[in-house]
Amino acid sequence: MGSTKLLLWIGAVMGSLQLGQGVPATPDSLIKSGPYRNAKFQYLVQLPPGFQHELAPPSQEDRGFRARLPVEGTVWMAATHSDSTTIAGIVSVVRKSHRACRETANRPTKLAGLEASDMEFTCPGPKGDRANRFVIAVRKDPSGGLTEYVIGLESPVSMDGRAITAFEIIRRGFRVTGKS
Repeated sequence: MGSTKLLLWIGAVMGSLQLGQGVPATPDSLIKSGPYRNAKFQYLVQLPPGFQHELAPPSQEDRGFRARLPVEGTVWMAATHSDSTTIAGIVSVVRKSHRACRETANRPTKLAGLEASDMEFTCPGPKGDRANRFVIAVRKDPSGGLTEYVIGLESPVSMDGRAITAFEIIRRGFRVTGKS
C-alpha cells in the first residue's frame, strides 16, 4: 500500500471509530488535550486548551490523532513516509482512491510554509453524500526521505461549522519541528 493510500486508510479507520455508533469508547489513556507532538514525523500541532483529541491506537500511535467533535464527522491529522516526490503525485493518488467521488475543489495552498494541496470531494454514502477534504503537504526530512502530512475532514455534505472550525484549528496549529 502506498504512503498516500496508507494515510487515507488511517483517516478512514480513525473516522469509523465515531463514538456512540456501537464502537467501544476510546480508553481514557488515548484522550488528550493540549498540543500534539510527533517526534517520529517531526511535527507539532498547537491546540487550544480544552480541545480534545484521540491518539491513534497503540500499534500506530506515531501516525497521528483525530479531533473529538460534538457533531457527526471526523477531523484527523496523520503523517507517514512518502513514496511520492511531489504534491502532484500525491494528488494523483488521492484522486485514484476517490474514483467513486466527485472532486469539487483542488487548490494550491501552504501548510506551515510547505507547498500543499487543498482537495475536496463529495462521495456517495449509505446515509447520503459525504464531504471529504484534505490538505496534503510533503517535505524532505533530515534523513533524505520524504514525509507526507495530511489533515483530513469527513462529514455529511451539510457540514456543521464546528467540524470546519476543528479542521482550521488543526491546520493553523501545525508546525514542522525538525530541519528539512
